[in-house]
Amino acid sequence: MPEAAVATFALVFPGIALILKERVSLFREWSTVIVCYAAGLILGNLGVLPDRVAGVLDGISTAAVALSIPLLLFSVDLSKWRSLAGRAGLSFALAGFSVALVSAAAVFLVRPAGAESWKLSGLLVGLYTGGTPNLAALKTALAVDQNLYLAVHASDIVLSAVYLFFVMTAAKPLLGRLLPAYSAAGVDEGEIRPPPARLGDF
Repeated sequence: MPEAAVATFALVFPGIALILKERVSLFREWSTVIVCYAAGLILGNLGVLPDRVAGVLDGISTAAVALSIPLLLFSVDLSKWRSLAGRAGLSFALAGFSVALVSAAAVFLVRPAGAESWKLSGLLVGLYTGGTPNLAALKTALAVDQNLYLAVHASDIVLSAVYLFFVMTAAKPLLGRLLPAYSAAGVDEGEIRPPPARLGDF
């Protein structure tokens, strides 16, 4: 498969995945990111891609990161920063500190696994403080090996899926035995009633 075809596929398929998510019920149940990863894994393991394609895909990935970060910042409402900066800033600082502390401790556990363990720690800090865009940006900034980057991202997807499954199924009954029931503004959960239906709601 020539490089041009691979580059076209890499650029066009995410858009196709978004269209399928909107129009095909089967794809609505899956994240577009997971669909793109699955397509890439399948294509990469079919043995049809030449070795020289890696440079093309790496260039596309680098350009995508450079474009995605400004696009994310364009959607930020700077006028609300002052009202949200207090507690949100404190929460982010505590989260960042905890992630950095755990990652720094973990690097000593995985250090025998390879010389790039410090890069792994940096990737995890970026991932859990800023999400996938940070992960991709740090991969480029630290010149992380492509296989290590994919392993980190794939592990995050799998472990996050397990965690979310636990949260949506068993977490509430288990944690409900330890934590008090939620109440809104001092009103017991049993006293909360939905607002009466209006004619315009139908």
